[in-house]
Amino acid sequence: MEASEKLAILSPKKAALHGMICSDGHFCMFARNRGKVHASYRIVLAEPNAEIRKLFSRLVWEIYGLRTRDKPGLGIVRAFGIEMMRDLLPYGPYGKLKWVAPLGHLNRLSARAWARSYFDGDGDVHFSAVISKCRVRAKSVNLPGLESVKALLWSFFKIECKIYRIKKPASPNWSQAYELDIITLESLLKYEELVGFNHPAKRRKLRQVVKAIELSRRLS
Repeated sequence: MEASEKLAILSPKKAALHGMICSDGHFCMFARNRGKVHASYRIVLAEPNAEIRKLFSRLVWEIYGLRTRDKPGLGIVRAFGIEMMRDLLPYGPYGKLKWVAPLGHLNRLSARAWARSYFDGDGDVHFSAVISKCRVRAKSVNLPGLESVKALLWSFFKIECKIYRIKKPASPNWSQAYELDIITLESLLKYEELVGFNHPAKRRKLRQVVKAIELSRRLS
């Protein structure tokens, strides 16, 4: 995949930050207060895991030289900076129902970093004693976003995914949710080898799945 003429390929660090914003982050250039719009150059990451919040802070510092404001009690970390926001804005769109993986601005290294960060937030690992039911999956109300994740995993890593619609919303005001599943054993092994997790608990659970797959193959 080729980048546009105007935008460079994202570095792995910027791609990792972008993936965080798309999963559990909030990208805000402007805010409304008492009916007035004002500038509000901030990224907020809602993440209870301290290791992932530290990773976010380290990325912001290493890329932009900015210190973050971590709020462990709230499970959020904030970064403020107009130049940071202007640098990342062209790689959007962002937002709960708008984000997409920046496929045209990734190479294999930055695609790995983006996917790893995205699955740290929206992803999880389902372990089952029935090997065929083990999954790496991601849930979102943003169907185009999940479709772009599916395209990224296949284009760069030949990892197969399927997307399912989760049961209908309980309220008319709720958005329809979707689930992306990595389901074949070969694709699960590829995901662990080529993408993986930064999130420590999810990383351990994925290793458990891989060991179970390897054991079942030795016994078969």
